[in-house]
Amino acid sequence: MVTGAASYWGHQLSRLLLDNDTTHCVIGVDQPTAVLPPDDRLDFVTADTRNPRLADLMRLEQVDTLYYLDQPAGPGRLVAGLKNLLACCAQAGVGHLIWVSSTAVYGPHPSNAAFISEDQFPYTQDSEGILAELIAAEQLCFTFARQQPELRQTILRPAHIVGPTASSPLNRYLAGAAAPMLLGFDPLLQLLHEQDLLLALRHALDAEPITAVSAQIPPNLHHINIAAEGLLPLTRLLSLTHTLPLPLLHPLAYWGSRLLRATPWQPADILPYGWDFLRYRCVGATERQTAWGFAPQHSSLDAVSDLAAHKQGQTRGTAVSHLAQDEQRLQQTVKQRQQTRATRSTAHE
Repeated sequence: MVTGAASYWGHQLSRLLLDNDTTHCVIGVDQPTAVLPPDDRLDFVTADTRNPRLADLMRLEQVDTLYYLDQPAGPGRLVAGLKNLLACCAQAGVGHLIWVSSTAVYGPHPSNAAFISEDQFPYTQDSEGILAELIAAEQLCFTFARQQPELRQTILRPAHIVGPTASSPLNRYLAGAAAPMLLGFDPLLQLLHEQDLLLALRHALDAEPITAVSAQIPPNLHHINIAAEGLLPLTRLLSLTHTLPLPLLHPLAYWGSRLLRATPWQPADILPYGWDFLRYRCVGATERQTAWGFAPQHSSLDAVSDLAAHKQGQTRGTAVSHLAQDEQRLQQTVKQRQQTRATRSTAHE
């Protein structure tokens, strides 16, 4: 079962499962207001992830694996949906729940290790927006794992997702002609191609679990950092994607963000997760990814190159579109002037 089946990730994963698996039946679930991309092979059910009756559906269909890929709008919705689904899984005897968090939950700190293990705990403090939701959701999973040891949970923590089509924080940051950065700071960024996240989600369906090293982590709770090979400095990322850097003094940037919170223009709309991620390193270790048997097919440079090519294509397409419209307008103007002159010439005769 895939919840959020009409979202970008849910739809892409559903197609991947349907295209490559002949032994699995895929049930898609999403909000009543969702617009589902057409795919007649998907068994689609309209339901809110907060609906407790989903347990009846899971029991009836004998669901063995649940993907939580819902992208609910509004504060608290991510956690509320996950809380209900965890309870439904326990009631219906679902064996495995898979969902996507982020390496951003470790938090950017000057004292961070060069590569952060999945067993690091606790998570970053003073977070906001989607990052705060992810942290709260992970803490909920930690608590539930102790209460329901028979339910296996796999939490993928991808690095910054980059690619031509995905709606991700870093993609949005790089989408415009220019992007802000902090003067004097050039952190190394860890990336993941959008297609590799889909492959990791598919891999999680059949892969053997990797037990945590820390005794504090319940044995049925499995975290996996997912990242491509290679790290790129922020300035290099901006250069490759033809994004003009706008350096700001960091005291001014933080002060401006506090002012923006009282306006419709929120800092989260233009920054990946906050200014600290453009200041300090936050890089996940990938030894567990290798032991898990997964290897991304794209390097960090591949991911950025695909994004850059898509971005340039859009720019060229927009320029051509504007030029075509201008040509049509001028053609119409010339035609009108010709008609006016012909009318005037006839009147004089």
